[in-house]
Amino acid sequence: MSSGVGTNSKSRSICGAELGVRHRPDHVEARQLIEASWAAIERCLDSAPITEALSHLEFVRSCADASEATLLAARLESGASPRSVESLLQKNEKTSKRTAKTRTRRANAVKANPGIAKKIASGELSPDQADVLATAAERTDGAAAKDETLIEKVAATPPDQAKKVADEWVREHTAADTVQDRYDRQRRLRCVKRWTTDRHTHVLALEGDEASIDRVELAIRNRSSEMWRADGGRELSAGEHPRTRDHRNFDAAVELFTRHDGFGGGDPVGGGRTTGSGSSPSRQRPRSTIVVTMSADQMTGSDPSPVRQVASGLLAPTLLAEMFCGSELVGQVVDGSGQVLWQGRTKRYFTDEQLVALIARDHGCVQCGAHYSTCDAHHIIPWESPARGPTDIENGALLCSDCHHRVHEHELVLMRDPTSGTWSTRPARPHEIAPKRSAPDTTRTIAQSASDNRSERGRPKLHERRRTGALW
Repeated sequence: MSSGVGTNSKSRSICGAELGVRHRPDHVEARQLIEASWAAIERCLDSAPITEALSHLEFVRSCADASEATLLAARLESGASPRSVESLLQKNEKTSKRTAKTRTRRANAVKANPGIAKKIASGELSPDQADVLATAAERTDGAAAKDETLIEKVAATPPDQAKKVADEWVREHTAADTVQDRYDRQRRLRCVKRWTTDRHTHVLALEGDEASIDRVELAIRNRSSEMWRADGGRELSAGEHPRTRDHRNFDAAVELFTRHDGFGGGDPVGGGRTTGSGSSPSRQRPRSTIVVTMSADQMTGSDPSPVRQVASGLLAPTLLAEMFCGSELVGQVVDGSGQVLWQGRTKRYFTDEQLVALIARDHGCVQCGAHYSTCDAHHIIPWESPARGPTDIENGALLCSDCHHRVHEHELVLMRDPTSGTWSTRPARPHEIAPKRSAPDTTRTIAQSASDNRSERGRPKLHERRRTGALW
């Protein structure tokens, strides 16, 4: 059985001699050995099923990535600067600047801990998981790359969720004064830059602290979601929409930056409420939700560890104080005391208190890590299934629109590891599957269908609800 993955190695020989390039004899011999080895690999791929062939290719790719990281780490060890290594990777003009930075960052992690390269080569760590470790190591002067407990946790976690694990480790190992120093430096460097690309398009870039950029990005994302629903939402396929996601994001940014009621007062990037007597209530826009979690000791100051904004980075003390002064605070008790977090079968839709609890626990989509503002509260065991899943936080999870659709379409059930907090899926059992909904009436207009959908849902999604300020 041929998978169709293999190709004729003779037709695309990589031997330097056949390419007409002069190389040392040992270099030519090495190329010939590599070519012979690749021909043997392709014979294995041709005779293997597609799933096995892809697994073999992943192993080859991991070995190559490990070898490259080891070579670059040795160069860094010899005194070469990270920038010179990036330039070396871009020398053939076939590697993007972003990719060169990622591979250099990975090499820096291997320099701090050569065992990471061995784990990549053996398949214990995927290149994506190694990059999560490398990013954490860059933020902690290499300390994250040397922590074997963190490495084991990242290796046992899917890459999309591994970032949460690494971020939590960084938070626990970062002092508040370090966060404050970084924030002060970013604020000193804040600026707006403009340039023209080689495609004759214009770019306007904001550079500054992470918290401010997150607020701008969140405001753009929220407005873009509103435009998507106004354009037809789920009633239209992606090809039928008048704008792509990139187009909507651009249009949303232009509208938010140029409209008078967006910057006339209040929150400058969260779509602040309009001030002045001439504003119309219909044009007022609520502020974006910002969720910040902290313990009672952190709030009183007895615990000096830095506080983290959910789905974002660590907050400098001065920024946290500023947010508290200008935001509406809503208390969230982590043990559930005083909050209606368990409803059983009394209600189908999650309450605002339950939603805040899910945000504080999940931070974002439990599958891909998307920001919580784009997520829905999902019943792990469906409400309408014969198993009759309750509306409790133990039976809830945050899922973005794409992952939510995938879970229902493929009839999957989410599972959470209580120790690590990571999520996985399994096929739903017959009594855990909700009945299929009837097909929509195609004779109705998009506006009528959207109105019916809103009525059927009963409760607005997170991005449709009233926004508050910081939550703690």
